[in-house]
Amino acid sequence: MRLNSFCLASALLLFVSALAAVADFPSGTSAVGAPTENYTIPDIPTDDPANDEIKPHVNFLLQSPTSQGKSTPPSFIASFSAVSAQEKYKLTADDKWYLDIDVNSPGWLYIYEYYPKGSNPGGKWIAYKWHLKESGLWKLGPFSPGNTEPEGQHIYRTWFYGNGQWAAEDPKEQQNYAIFWTYSKSYPELKIVSFEVNPPGINAGEGTLLSWDIRGSSSIEVSDIGTVAGPNGTLLIKPPSTATYILTARDPGGKVLSQSATVTVRPADLPDQAFKLLSNPVILIIMGLAAGALIVLLGLMLRRRYARPIELKSPPSSLPALLEQPAAPAAPRAYLALPNGLEIQLAGSSKSIGRGELARALGLDELCLISRQHFRVTCSDGQHFIEDMGGGGTSLNGTDIRDQGEVSLNEGDLIELAGTVKLKFHTR
Repeated sequence: MRLNSFCLASALLLFVSALAAVADFPSGTSAVGAPTENYTIPDIPTDDPANDEIKPHVNFLLQSPTSQGKSTPPSFIASFSAVSAQEKYKLTADDKWYLDIDVNSPGWLYIYEYYPKGSNPGGKWIAYKWHLKESGLWKLGPFSPGNTEPEGQHIYRTWFYGNGQWAAEDPKEQQNYAIFWTYSKSYPELKIVSFEVNPPGINAGEGTLLSWDIRGSSSIEVSDIGTVAGPNGTLLIKPPSTATYILTARDPGGKVLSQSATVTVRPADLPDQAFKLLSNPVILIIMGLAAGALIVLLGLMLRRRYARPIELKSPPSSLPALLEQPAAPAAPRAYLALPNGLEIQLAGSSKSIGRGELARALGLDELCLISRQHFRVTCSDGQHFIEDMGGGGTSLNGTDIRDQGEVSLNEGDLIELAGTVKLKFHTR
C-alpha cells in the first residue's frame, strides 16, 4: 500500500511538472515555440507494465565511470556534442551528433525529442523506460539527419529514475535537462569574418594573439601552423621575426577563401620610439656628434682639475643616489594557461577564478562542474599562492588542496579542477 501511494504521488508530481513544461519552458532556456502537442508523460518504471522499453536507435556505449558521487538520490548530467558542425548546437546538411548521459546509479532513462514548432508529429521518444544496468557515462550516437528531418529548433528533454525515485534537485520536483539545437539542410555561405593578430607589433621574445572567426567552413589552415580546430579561436604565437600568416578556409562544396595577417617583430628591449629614432640616419649623425662633443668636454674638465690643486671644505657632491642604486627587479608576470590556449592574467595581489573566467575555454558539460568562485590566487612579495574556495575540488600537481589554506605556486604547476579541467601556472 505504501509503495502504491508513493508511485501514485510520484506520477501525479510528474504529470503536474510535465503540464507546466508544456505550457511554458523555464526562463533563460531561450526556447522558441515549445511544442504543445504529442507530449507523453513517462510513468514510473516500476508501475508501467503497459508500455515496452524503447532503446536508442543508434549505438550506445558505456565509456567511463560516472563523474558524480555514487550515492542517493540519483542524479544525471546530459550533454550534446557535434562531430563536424561549425557551431556546437547548429547542425547543417549531413552533420552528425552525439548525446552523452552520465548517471550515478543503475536506473531507467527517458529522452523525448520535440520537433520544431508546427511539425506533425510534434516529436518522438528516443528512449523510454530504457534500463541502464550500470552507472557511468553513456555515449549515444552518432545521430544523423534523415531525408525528412525537419528544419528549425529541436529540443531533447531527459529524465532519469533510479533507486526508487526520480532524479531531482528538489525532492518535490523531477529533474530534467532541456538541450536546444537547430538543423538546416543547406550549408552556410563561406565567409572570413576576421583574421588578425593583436597586438600587431611586438618586441622579440614576446607573444601576440592570432585569432580567427570563420563561417561555413569544413576545414581551416594557417601557414606555418597547420590545421586549426573550430570556426573561431585564438592562438598564442611568438615569431622570432616579422612574419605574415595566411589563413585558407574551404567549404564542403570546394569553395576556397584566403586572408593574411602580419605581425611586426622589433629588436628585443627597444621601445617603439627608440626603434624609430635609431632607424633614422639623420638622428644617428646628430647622436654621434653629440657623443663626440661630450667626450671633448669631459677631457677638458679632467685636464683643468688635475692642472691645479683644488681645496674643498666638503667632499664633492656625488652622483644622484638614483644612479648609484640598482633598479629593483620587476615583479614576475603570472598567468594561467587554459586548455584552448587562452590565458588568464594574474595581475594584482588577489584574483578569484571560477565559472565566469573559464566560460570561453570550456564546454557546458565542463562548466557545470566549476563553481562560481572555485579557487583564488594571491601574490605576496613576488610569490604566488593558491587556495581552494570550497567548490567542486581543486588539486595541485595531483594533490588535493581542499581545506589546506594557501599553498605555494611555482612555474609549471598543474592545477586540476573538479577532477577534469586542467590549467597550468606560468610566470614570465
